Amino acid sequence: MPNSEKKISCEALHHSIYLAPNEFRHCCKRFFYKGKMKGDVKILDINNDQDVTIENIIESKKQLYNKINSGKENECTGCPYLHKKKWPKINKKNFNLKQISVESTSVCSMKCTYCSDMYFGGLKPNYNVSKTLDLLLEYKSEGNDFEFSWAGGEPTLLKNFEELFQKYSTSFKPRKNMVFSNSLKYSKAIELYLSKNLATLTTSIDAGTPGMFKKIRGVKGISKVFMNIKKYSSFAYKKNGLCRNIIIKYIVTDENISKQEIDTFIENIKSYKLEHCSFQISSNFFDEKLTEFQIEKMLEFFVKLKSIGVQMVYFDYHSSPRMRIGINKLFQSINKIKSPILIKLYNRILKQGTKDVIIWGAGDTGRLIKNNNFFFNKKIFNIKNYVDKNSLLIGEFLNGVEIKDISFIKENNYPIIVASSAFYDEIYSEILEREINPDRILDQIYC
Repeated sequence: MPNSEKKISCEALHHSIYLAPNEFRHCCKRFFYKGKMKGDVKILDINNDQDVTIENIIESKKQLYNKINSGKENECTGCPYLHKKKWPKINKKNFNLKQISVESTSVCSMKCTYCSDMYFGGLKPNYNVSKTLDLLLEYKSEGNDFEFSWAGGEPTLLKNFEELFQKYSTSFKPRKNMVFSNSLKYSKAIELYLSKNLATLTTSIDAGTPGMFKKIRGVKGISKVFMNIKKYSSFAYKKNGLCRNIIIKYIVTDENISKQEIDTFIENIKSYKLEHCSFQISSNFFDEKLTEFQIEKMLEFFVKLKSIGVQMVYFDYHSSPRMRIGINKLFQSINKIKSPILIKLYNRILKQGTKDVIIWGAGDTGRLIKNNNFFFNKKIFNIKNYVDKNSLLIGEFLNGVEIKDISFIKENNYPIIVASSAFYDEIYSEILEREINPDRILDQIYC
């Protein structure tokens, strides 16, 4: 049961667990506070199987929850995902897992410049992964809201990955089953679950040319990665001409965002016939802010991907809040912009006038969407309503606006902004499946 009073917490603290090789974590969120990066908050150290108990996990979560609400500075102080509401009590009876991320190895076949030894340190799990997942299965959410993530390190290098992936994808029956692989090693298990539309695969490429790929990712192999993604794509589930369960990611650095790299990357996408996939544009999580150069080039990248027929392109949760702040600053001083692509985009936006829009998603992104947002600050957009699939939110108010059931979008013709990075591709596809005109979906730059 919820507490009788509103307190400060987040979904991850109450409902998530991230299995690293030598510790468990509450979340994978990163944020900056007083100029320092925080996040990846630890639940407890794991030295052996004896440390893996529900009692230990719950006690640590309870202690952090109490710290957050004590008013004293703590590991989560400054996190933008904390908010006040009536949260459920943290105890064994109420423990309800909605997300498990298996990051149990930091063995990796790459050593990317933007990464850290937390993810390529070569550590193997100090515990039995199978026994741990068997234990956690008992506390899986009974609703249709459970998510699995398989990451690392390189998840396909986890011992017995193929067997573990298939066994627990079957037993947990996740609504969303996400694999984050560099795709140097091909997995038949991933192929099988992609073909059944029971998994999504995200692969970061981060370069257009072989030389830049080697520089950024630490190894050769850009052609092999593209070929493996193409092979995965040939098996992956497709609908309405889209392959939403293959996500190609590009993590932007100052080095890999030149015109040559982006244009060559786009030529590769066309050559390997991957335009029907989803695309994420991301940024280095060690950078608190994006430079004006990065913001301009990332927006140009976005526009160029759309110009070759890519329908699903968006900024991930690392880059999205930074882009929102950066776009606000950039468009406030439009006279400084030299890019013809961005000047054309800006003028097209201004010609629209004020539009009422529907925000699909009343979660963290939807809640924060008006913060530092040029398009809402300049009244280019006005939120008419939120819509969400969570029945518990219907009739509530967010930012002073009512949250309605998603059926509301068929009762009108308002443009739609998808307020989600993690579920952008899924929501986009659902809009199409509901036979809603895709022209109503506004580009994600407006978030």
